[in-house]
Amino acid sequence: GCVLSEADGSFRVGRLGEGVYELSTRARGNWLESEPIPVTSGAVGVAVVVRRGLLVTVAVQDPDGRPLESAHVVVRASGGRTASDLAEDEAPRGARSARRGKGVQIGPLDPSSPLALWVVPPKDRQDLVRKVIAPWTPSDTTVQLERGRLLTGIVRDPDGRPVPYARAEWRAADGDWVGTAAREDGRFALRGLPLGPVRVRARHRPAPVWGTAGDDRSATGPVSPEVEVEPARADVTLVVHTGSTLDVRLPTSFGDFTTIWLLLQAGDRFVPIEWRWMADRHAWAFRGLDPASTYAVYARTQEGRDVAWRANLRPGPGPVTLDRVVGLAIHVRVLAPPGAKPDVTVAMHGVPLPGERTSDGRWVVHHLLDGTWPVTATADVDGAKWTARADVPAGGSVELELKPAVR
Repeated sequence: GCVLSEADGSFRVGRLGEGVYELSTRARGNWLESEPIPVTSGAVGVAVVVRRGLLVTVAVQDPDGRPLESAHVVVRASGGRTASDLAEDEAPRGARSARRGKGVQIGPLDPSSPLALWVVPPKDRQDLVRKVIAPWTPSDTTVQLERGRLLTGIVRDPDGRPVPYARAEWRAADGDWVGTAAREDGRFALRGLPLGPVRVRARHRPAPVWGTAGDDRSATGPVSPEVEVEPARADVTLVVHTGSTLDVRLPTSFGDFTTIWLLLQAGDRFVPIEWRWMADRHAWAFRGLDPASTYAVYARTQEGRDVAWRANLRPGPGPVTLDRVVGLAIHVRVLAPPGAKPDVTVAMHGVPLPGERTSDGRWVVHHLLDGTWPVTATADVDGAKWTARADVPAGGSVELELKPAVR
């Protein structure tokens, strides 16, 4: 939960259940957020000390010294690393430079912490090169971006045919892969490359995916070998496999209304990357997959309790029939404040399975594989999020007591 302090700095947090909570403060202006401290419910006279930070302005200029609008200006803790050390990190997202080139105010910042400053050109200025300053001491700063170079090329498959709409990428100094989509004829143009050789690659765009990779719909596609080139001196050809197909068949007499999930498998860890809802179909082809990766497929019916599963799958010729398994359930009792309307979800290998309300006021989550899974209950209470979580074996039951979410 969140409350506002009074004019004298005092505060009171109510409606807490018994237990230990983490307490931190945020304030307007140039006050730093305090470090969380453990507090037992019912405690009085709790003192929280806050420190002043720095508010700084970062202005961005183009190579001709003109103010540059809408560049990304981001400050993050560097952990003491230099700009070259940060080459393995992706460029973070953050504030944009103010309009009319007046710069962007950032803060409050802790001057005692090692910081790094990222400045990324706006999307309509791909001729400019992003810049990383690390270590960076917080102060009013003007950053002038340099003009980059152009690299053109084409993406082809192993048989020499152009690959339409593949993603061509180059590796920036901050470790992020920056790129653009090739045209229908496979040709691409990468702008804003720095002086010196750069590493480039191509990635085939598979079928649309779902998962934890944000909005990057090419996150699981096959990738070409990286090539080091000198921009403006060569028209590069990148060769990428267009992916393989995994043909999946459901067991006989399986339900007609089915949700089927494709998961990327790495050892005993699974990440869901694509799902489909099928009506009156008992087969599906997942296309554009990396032939070197291992996958698993999970399916459940919308009506009834049918469950199918198979792991350690590789794309290739011939259909694969999923194994019918016994679907298990977890029963959940939620203790919530009066008037709250909780939701219950089980994340099985990252696949979200919603709970159903039963006639006795409890919840049940069906279609589970054997194993222990995280069960989460959430509810909105007077505009604040209350939550509870527990790891529960499939076939078991649990009682969850909602408490205010710790921020």
